[in-house]
Amino acid sequence: MYVTGMTSAMSMASRGWSGYVDSLSGHAIKNYTVTHIANWTSHGSPFPEYPDMAAIFIVLVVMVIGSVGVNCSSIINSVLTAVAASLLIFITIVGFCYSNIENWTKVPGGFFPNGLKGLLKASSSCFYAFQGYEILGLSAEETVNPKRDIPRALISVLVIVLTLYLSVAVSFTLMVPYTNVNPSAPFPGAFEANGVTWAKYIVEIGPVLALTNLVILELFTIQRMVFSMSEDGLLFSYLSKVNSYTKVPIGPVVTFCPIVILLLLCIDLSNLIGFMVFYIFVQYSTLASYLIILRYEPQISISSSPVQNDTKFTRTRSSNILEKISQFVSVTKLVVCIYCLLFILSLLIVLKGDEIFNGNVTVIVFVVILSILVAIATFVIACREQTGNIKGFLVPFMPVVPVLTMFSNILMLVSAAHTGTVVASITLALIGKVVICGFFSQLSEVWIITW
Repeated sequence: MYVTGMTSAMSMASRGWSGYVDSLSGHAIKNYTVTHIANWTSHGSPFPEYPDMAAIFIVLVVMVIGSVGVNCSSIINSVLTAVAASLLIFITIVGFCYSNIENWTKVPGGFFPNGLKGLLKASSSCFYAFQGYEILGLSAEETVNPKRDIPRALISVLVIVLTLYLSVAVSFTLMVPYTNVNPSAPFPGAFEANGVTWAKYIVEIGPVLALTNLVILELFTIQRMVFSMSEDGLLFSYLSKVNSYTKVPIGPVVTFCPIVILLLLCIDLSNLIGFMVFYIFVQYSTLASYLIILRYEPQISISSSPVQNDTKFTRTRSSNILEKISQFVSVTKLVVCIYCLLFILSLLIVLKGDEIFNGNVTVIVFVVILSILVAIATFVIACREQTGNIKGFLVPFMPVVPVLTMFSNILMLVSAAHTGTVVASITLALIGKVVICGFFSQLSEVWIITW
């Protein structure tokens, strides 16, 4: 699922890059492709309107960059990151110079025009911007002190990125009312509406550079993840072979980049975005539930001899009735119950959010009952003894933080789900399933021959 998500993310970034390049060319690339190569408009969703040759081009270029070595890709990444961050700061400063508070207050519907449902849908759509920080965890082996450096890096990067994004969002919405936003070119359109044409051309280059950087990062993530999985015996062994000259694994590049190109030819941008949003929320909510299970569920040791020097984190409580009751129900079952309750609660909030604000007693009672059941299950888990390894970073305030994480991700998952998203998600998940089944089929044949 993770590898499938990364290939989809690279496809989406490539298509976004081609869209901005096509916009800069006055849509000459699209018009030429539709006229002289192929027109797939009649096929309908989820297929694209035409074969995106520009997106395929950037994938091939990034394949070369990712294959020549880490030094080349890291230099390009650093330069593009610095330029993109500078452009965000530029947009913020210039945007505030042309801000008008009436764009928040004197617009149809006021500051909160589409209510809770609109807020959740918009939040789920832009959540992809905060995806990808797991690359810091994948790079842990390159750090001197992972226990100290990884949490600091995660918090620092999140604070910096959140500050930049919020600053840009505030200045942008103050510069132009939401009713006049140009969906195809929001920032250039905002500057053009305020007569700042010189800034428009500067801003148009920014997304191209940022998306180029994103495509490179997505390929880097695929390389690292596939290499690690192959070394652990979870994927084909050739994927972990490092080229003697470039010092990077070439197998993941030549295997998964063609899959990226296939996705570019088969699925349009809107469904790729929908799948990525769907995938991110499923991944994050599932990982949050796993955190609770790993912390509280007794782990089965596969070692033949006990480890003598392994220090464990334990938290003891005085014996009480709830703790004794909790021993009869496994943590896994409680987590599954919490997940299902949160899913039903999210459905109620998304579908009946306006009725909750209007004071519908029946809906409010159901929401309260579900919330109480989740709180009880969480408290029962909290009464159990925790077991974990203190050598690594421990999530604080267990199990409350993971439960809140599950709720926020499931809530936005329900808000973003639609038919096209579900179809694309099932299709891409099946692709990942075929790869895994093919690997284990090959592995079973090896076992039979060895036996």
